[in-house]
Amino acid sequence: MEFYVKNLIDKHPHSILTVMQASSLLSGISLLTPTHPNSILTVMQASSLLSGISLLTPTHPNSILTVMQASSLLSGISLLTPTHPNSILTVMQASSLLSGISLLTPTHPNSILTVMQASSLLSGISLLTPTHPNSILTVMQASSLLSGISLLTPTHPNSILTVMQASSLLSGISLLTPTHPNSILTVMQASSLLSGISLLTPTHPNSILTVMQASSLLSGISLLTPTWLDWGLQKTQL
Repeated sequence: MEFYVKNLIDKHPHSILTVMQASSLLSGISLLTPTHPNSILTVMQASSLLSGISLLTPTHPNSILTVMQASSLLSGISLLTPTHPNSILTVMQASSLLSGISLLTPTHPNSILTVMQASSLLSGISLLTPTHPNSILTVMQASSLLSGISLLTPTHPNSILTVMQASSLLSGISLLTPTHPNSILTVMQASSLLSGISLLTPTHPNSILTVMQASSLLSGISLLTPTWLDWGLQKTQL
């Protein structure tokens, strides 16, 4: 599988999450090669979800997912095409999360997921393909969640989650460093899902997922707001 993935990545070095394969996520995840090399998370499918997400408005307009809190996961998410080509997931709406998710349009066009609120989660995610090829999370579908992820500080300030490594997904996830510094999560492989998420603070204030902490997915996700943008290399473990 590694050889197969490497060949696909070599064909599209600028894509983000170009190839993701997983053998089990209580059912399995597969990220197909995107039709456009600059898209991120063009196709993602997984098999089961968990129990409640809330994304609060970040204190800084350029941060992404500055504050994220979740108590429960769901069963169906839909992300609508953003109204501005430079924003990512500018507008997100979902009809049911055992209660429902609503992502409001951010007040600043460059912020990503500025406001996200959800009361409960359910069983399937769908991100619709945006009209602009540079948007992220073009298509995402998932049905099953996990138990522990670690994202390492990227080597390049403009990259997003350039290096991601995880020790287990009830089996294990490994995100390899992309061959191109501007790509995001170029290679991701997972055999199963896991038990907790930790994102290290990036060295650059404009990077995404500045501080992320999660105690459990079957148990909930919490992304903490950094106290300042140049937090530095500080890992917040569960």
